Amino acid sequence: MRHLRTIVAIDEIGSIGAAGRLLNISAAAVSKTLKEVEDAIGMELFERHKNSVTATIAGQHIVVTAKRILGELGALGDLFLLLNAGTKGKVQVGIQANSLQPLVASRILQFCEDNPDVQFEIIHSTSAVIASQLRAGSIQLGFGFISYGADTSDLASVPLMRNRAAIVAGSQSTAISPPVSLRSLLAMRWCLPLVGTATREYFSRIVATLGHDAPIDSIDTSDLNMTLEIINRSNRLAIIPLGLARELSAAGTVRLVDFEMPGTFPEVGMLWNKEVGLSSAARRFRDFLISQHVRSDTDEPLH
Repeated sequence: MRHLRTIVAIDEIGSIGAAGRLLNISAAAVSKTLKEVEDAIGMELFERHKNSVTATIAGQHIVVTAKRILGELGALGDLFLLLNAGTKGKVQVGIQANSLQPLVASRILQFCEDNPDVQFEIIHSTSAVIASQLRAGSIQLGFGFISYGADTSDLASVPLMRNRAAIVAGSQSTAISPPVSLRSLLAMRWCLPLVGTATREYFSRIVATLGHDAPIDSIDTSDLNMTLEIINRSNRLAIIPLGLARELSAAGTVRLVDFEMPGTFPEVGMLWNKEVGLSSAARRFRDFLISQHVRSDTDEPLH
């Protein structure tokens, strides 16, 4: 680096003494550095005149190469600064809870507005898989149930919301006419989450607590898109997080059934591996999301 900077300075100024003043070293030090390069390649790089120097053919080639190398090293240094600051890089995110998708999507879009060089990679999986990937370091941040579906006691976490539930029908459904009761709704056909999931466990618990029988006719799926397809192609009902139901209702994708489900789901939030350091970009996004959020006891987090 010292040799390259010295050669470029001599060429740009055309004087060994002036190059020394630019580099804040003596003219003798400039001459010594130049001689080291010329001895190494076996050719003179500059023709010496009385008060100036000019690059030889070999010198001109060396100067062009030196400028390119110095430019690339400078750009690399800038890149390292960006990476260290978290304004450049990749963030791998795993998401399990459907209720968190609108929140995570909006925060990622906000973050990317100010950090366009940060790339996000988002996968959707189960709580157990996300916890395993966080431990393995294949993802950096996870979003889902903090204490349901997988042991996450060894992971750091921040709660973001506690969900309530809503019953929804397809946007064109004609099966619902108020007033309705849970008993009348349970007699209808449904599309329910898989047994063992947090939403299904919540639904079964509420139904049993109120002394009702579970729906007899139910298609079970863990996929939200499939749920929406099924209820919009039939008169079946579904149960989904209230905040998500409101967004889908506003978009005309579902109809909210005028019945308030009691109780809440387990808490959902953000998780990360406290034993493995986050990348600067992931840490920056985590801190951004935390700074934008205060957990609420409902499906609608405070902003």
